[in-house]
Amino acid sequence: MVLGGIATAVAAVVGGGFAIYRKTKKRAALIRELRMMQTMGHNRSGDPWVIGKYRVLKKLGTGGMAKVYLAANAQGNLVALKVPDPQFFQTEEHRTYFRQELSVGKKMQHPNVVRILDYADGAEGMPYIAMEYVDGVTLDKKLPRKRPVSLDFAAIILSRVSAALEYAHNMGVIHRDIKPENIMISRDGEVKVTDFGIARDLWDPPRATGDGNTFVGSPHYMSPEQISTEKVDYRTDYYSIGVLAFRLMTGYLPFEGETTLEVITRKVSQLPPPPSTYNQDIPLELEQLIRELMQREPERRPVSALPIRKIFKKFVPKSKKRHTARSGSSVAEDF
Repeated sequence: MVLGGIATAVAAVVGGGFAIYRKTKKRAALIRELRMMQTMGHNRSGDPWVIGKYRVLKKLGTGGMAKVYLAANAQGNLVALKVPDPQFFQTEEHRTYFRQELSVGKKMQHPNVVRILDYADGAEGMPYIAMEYVDGVTLDKKLPRKRPVSLDFAAIILSRVSAALEYAHNMGVIHRDIKPENIMISRDGEVKVTDFGIARDLWDPPRATGDGNTFVGSPHYMSPEQISTEKVDYRTDYYSIGVLAFRLMTGYLPFEGETTLEVITRKVSQLPPPPSTYNQDIPLELEQLIRELMQREPERRPVSALPIRKIFKKFVPKSKKRHTARSGSSVAEDF
């Protein structure tokens, strides 16, 4: 008994020591990373934890072209601080994406869109975007593997994302990268679209989305016209929300492949399977909508986000409609 107690105590001490070591090592790595990020601009304070007006508290995540930190201003207000990676910010292409996100994000004020609160364009010091902090997770963290989510949950998510797109399109903005990783769900159940880094203003001169070798967007969720060198408009977002609906309601993606090339080849040459192939319980109206959204030709897709949102909203239970009317966009009771 005594020896067992000693062994337990020793294990606890050793385990605690490893935990402290891991925490210290993680902190040191973050300091090195922050110092590297500060190579983009003069850090007047000399403090690696300070970026512009904000003190970094911890790292939240890493994206393709930027890192995101939880930070606080002098008043203690929390923000999600997005800082472009120095190696990407050196190229004009990625500086353009950063400026585009600023240009688009500054005018977006909607309950289902993550707001930009502050920014520095990099002209003096480090570039960053201070965004509304959403205490929660991205939608991809909520999705079961090869299983559909509940119809209630899918309808709420899709109606909220459709509302965000309806607003964005009315503001003249195309998102171009709707996917689970760009949809935040807070602990209170609020649904918010984020990451307008590759968004485009509809009033900008038309331009192609690729050069034949590269393209912008996420292969599984992007529209066929984003893959080619064709011009895109707001209907590219409808294709992406169709893929999102397919994934939520079936647990599968419509086009799978071992490589990106396989995925995009199938997308431009094949029709997606009916969602009911994977889930026979999908209501007929929703299956028809998904198939319409995922038409290869943009002109065969819906003409606006309003009818899309209305159809998805039909399947939100009345109790949750009343709940969401009071709290904006809450789906907390589904978790």
